[in-house]
Amino acid sequence: MKSTVLSKEYQEGMVSVVMPCFDGERYIAEAVESVISQTYTDWELIIVDDGSSDGSGKAIEPFLRDKRIIYIKHARNRGIPLARNTGVVCSRGEYIALLDQDDIWLPAKLDKQVRAIKRAQGEKTGIVFTDQFLLQGGRLSVCSWPTSVIPVDMNNLSLEEVLESLYLANFIPTITAMLSRDCLYDTGLFDESITGGADDHDLFLRIAAKHKIIYLEERMAVKRIHPGNYYDIERVMEGELHIADKMMEMYPELVALKKKKLCAIYNRLANHYRAKHDYFTAKRYIAEAIRIRPLYLYWLKYAGCLLGIYAGEEIEERYNKYLYKLAGLQGKIIRLSKMPAVVFKKAPMRRS
Repeated sequence: MKSTVLSKEYQEGMVSVVMPCFDGERYIAEAVESVISQTYTDWELIIVDDGSSDGSGKAIEPFLRDKRIIYIKHARNRGIPLARNTGVVCSRGEYIALLDQDDIWLPAKLDKQVRAIKRAQGEKTGIVFTDQFLLQGGRLSVCSWPTSVIPVDMNNLSLEEVLESLYLANFIPTITAMLSRDCLYDTGLFDESITGGADDHDLFLRIAAKHKIIYLEERMAVKRIHPGNYYDIERVMEGELHIADKMMEMYPELVALKKKKLCAIYNRLANHYRAKHDYFTAKRYIAEAIRIRPLYLYWLKYAGCLLGIYAGEEIEERYNKYLYKLAGLQGKIIRLSKMPAVVFKKAPMRRS
């Protein structure tokens, strides 16, 4: 069966949870238990083992007594997009929810999302998503990303406005996303050629171009940060560049955002390398961002990164407090002048 073929037959009201797994022995039991603990009980869980060589199968085995849980194993590792597609193609639900092997849902997540979709009857809803917590070193914290880049009044924006915002930054945490099966008939499934970790952003963009996206302003999932997390920043950003070109070809109106998109990519790379104390690489990406948009007011943000490198984090934090005020003023000027721009929420500031 080809992974691009999706049956149009489904069970009304059922949520199909798709969980790819690769060497996930350590945390997968907690992820499965968070599905079993859902207050919404009309679900199936499809675990796609993508060629694991550890004890993932044994960790999952006790849960298979629950007939709602289905286990599929690939003979070899074929990548996350293909594993997700395998699960989606085998699904029977009206809705598709995405969960990774090391993450957790809060008990009311599916119930609140299904209710939100049903309340939006008559609208062509493609995705319902929520905020998330971070869990690192046993400590639970509030995650400012991607909340800080979700557009203001998100649920009342036009499809075009949401698409532009999502094009600039993927503000949908994958583990919180619930997709309507109907929208996948229009958009297709995950692009299996994008193997660096940006396949979710690609699918969300294709959905956003044709379907409404609903944001529930609640934290209903927990993203676990640990050394085994799959994340290669260079491959992810390579995927983002590919997606940028692909979407501009499909939707020419996005060409006007090309420079802003490139700046966002270089800024993310700079922040990543700065956090790893690779200041030479961080400065290179900051310089590239400024070269692309030298007259853009918000390029001052990159100067904050340079201050952190040369003057220390305390000086950078003071600088950023003034910068957030400046950015807020800029947003007000844009709204008053009715310029075609998207105003984002400001990231929460830490108090010294």
